[in-house]
Amino acid sequence: MRHAGLYCLAGVLTAAMPLQAAAQSCPRQPLEAAWERASEAEETFVIVRGAFDFDPALNPEPDPSRSEPVEFTAGFRGAVMGPDGFDTPVALDLTVAIDCDTDACGLLEPGKDAIAFLREGTDTYVLETGPCGDFLLQPAPLRSEQRLMECFAGADCGTE
Repeated sequence: MRHAGLYCLAGVLTAAMPLQAAAQSCPRQPLEAAWERASEAEETFVIVRGAFDFDPALNPEPDPSRSEPVEFTAGFRGAVMGPDGFDTPVALDLTVAIDCDTDACGLLEPGKDAIAFLREGTDTYVLETGPCGDFLLQPAPLRSEQRLMECFAGADCGTE
């Protein structure tokens, strides 16, 4: 795991716990499973904690005929995670990509505290979320932040 710049984590990190608002059938996924999955990714992610700002009407309705995620621009204000926690303030615009299945979408709630794993895109950061949360922990429990710090510090965060 590399730490550089805004503490981008190359090939690492994705969120774990589901957003239950629209996806009532999602099982809770351990943070470690997401960490492990992201650790194997080739993309670069930053971990942020704070709140998103956007019109909630942009959240999509489930549509079985949709084959691509619904994308929109949102603002984010909070902090980036580094070796000492979420201590680097950040405000940015990013792309939200919400994927749906036949009966649920991974909805994001504006103004609510969240921990998110933003993929570094070509021109912007991207939050990808699906019916079970994927790259988003909202609300963001303190235990999740503590566990992330353990993982970031090199603790064994695998699920096997």
